[in-house]
Amino acid sequence: MQVGATVAGTVYGRSGAPVAGARVECGLVAARTNRFGSFRLSGVPVGEVEVRASHPEEGGGAVTVPLHSGDEVLTLQIRLGE
Repeated sequence: MQVGATVAGTVYGRSGAPVAGARVECGLVAARTNRFGSFRLSGVPVGEVEVRASHPEEGGGAVTVPLHSGDEVLTLQIRLGE
């Protein structure tokens, strides 16, 4: 059985400021950013995956990251509205 990966980071808006309340998802795993724009997803599927973020006022954005079983990628930055 494969163990999923963990991804974490920060979501930024068009102005460059962190965005609170953005939805971040990868596969079936989803979360909302905290007041500092930070998020953490555990149990993310492995492979070449897209981590997507969206916010009703700031738009959406995504990054693609290669993940292996047990990986921890903790410094993702997602820019919205680009």
